Amino acid sequence: MDLGGFSTVVSTPAVQQHYLDRQAQLLEGIHAIAWFQLTFTDIELHSLDPTLAAGLLPFSRLGVVDTVLAAKPALTAWDGQFARPLR
Repeated sequence: MDLGGFSTVVSTPAVQQHYLDRQAQLLEGIHAIAWFQLTFTDIELHSLDPTLAAGLLPFSRLGVVDTVLAAKPALTAWDGQFARPLR
């Protein structure tokens, strides 16, 4: 599969969790009223047409759970934000 220049993107579940924690801090600082997460689950690329899968590759592991719905560390950060009381 052609990675389209994304083969050098390096991340980890801990980096994803830190990203969500930091995003929450920034949104809190501006008193945001909404937050949109692109995908809840990772995208299973093997079941897609290879051309489509190649285009989705950079977004395929953004979920807070994996393709079999097992929690990733970022789910703790995500759930923590929804446990907070609304203002």
